[in-house]
Amino acid sequence: MKLRYIGESFGVDSLTDGKIYDAVEENGFYRVIDDSGEDYLYSMTHPAPLDGSSPGGVWEIVEILNLNNDQKELLLTYLPDLQESIESGDIDTVLEKLDAKITEIGFNADYSLNETGLRLQKLYDALYDQN
Repeated sequence: MKLRYIGESFGVDSLTDGKIYDAVEENGFYRVIDDSGEDYLYSMTHPAPLDGSSPGGVWEIVEILNLNNDQKELLLTYLPDLQESIESGDIDTVLEKLDAKITEIGFNADYSLNETGLRLQKLYDALYDQN
């Protein structure tokens, strides 16, 4: 999952205000790869340094976008400008642009989905179900 830290930055190698981090839940904490490049456990409700040198902050869950390699390749083939949205987990932007692409290239003359349209629609449905 991806989390955005919101609060006072602390430590050279800890957490930076507004930065998005990779994390997993673990025993009531988030294991976060922080600015040091290492993973550490941080409070799920109030990430802050243990020494009290900063008031800390809160986490904002950034939408999770789970794509396998084939799905990511398909998306980037037709929508190469989505790389940043995919990496940040911005599912709303991905769905919006994917829907527009299906409308643009996905139909036969009789308004049925063509092969590309079917593949993109299947991907759209899978991502929509995640949201």
